[in-house]
Amino acid sequence: MFMDNITYYVKNKEKICKRQNIYRIKNRERITLQKKKYREKYKEKIKQSTLLYNQKNREKVKSRNKEWQLKNKGKARLFRRKQRLKKEYNIDLSEYKKMYIKQGGFCAICGTHKKPALAEGEALKMSEILCIDHCHFTGRVRGLICNNCNAGIGNLKDSIKNLEKAIYYLKSFIINSQVV
Repeated sequence: MFMDNITYYVKNKEKICKRQNIYRIKNRERITLQKKKYREKYKEKIKQSTLLYNQKNREKVKSRNKEWQLKNKGKARLFRRKQRLKKEYNIDLSEYKKMYIKQGGFCAICGTHKKPALAEGEALKMSEILCIDHCHFTGRVRGLICNNCNAGIGNLKDSIKNLEKAIYYLKSFIINSQVV
């Protein structure tokens, strides 16, 4: 019986594939729902088997991922951006968009207008976007600022005291040079 099934499949492979494709097209929503239920039900099992496969086939997976990233540069960049937002700042893309809209696309410190760091296909430089500013002590996101202001705050080590010293220094230079 088993050999008969294999023989039938080999002889009618094209016909069977065509029938399966028609079924998939007609029942796309139903199949998607079934897959979703299955993934929810066996989430841990799928996670473990994926992890095991990735460990056993490290080079193959790495090569496949690299190939996909080269073919889908915009999607890959957006994916990495989403991951970084979640990992480093514990926010998602929609929260970044809300902050950008709330600030009108302007740096919260100097007021320069920058593009949002969201576009899928765009390869934007750090100088062209608004960075996420966060407190290095609490991890809390404060807002969006340009790269220059971000570097300035970072170089002053998020210290109000250092910032006040920098202001005093600049003011004393202006008074001494009498350039007001």
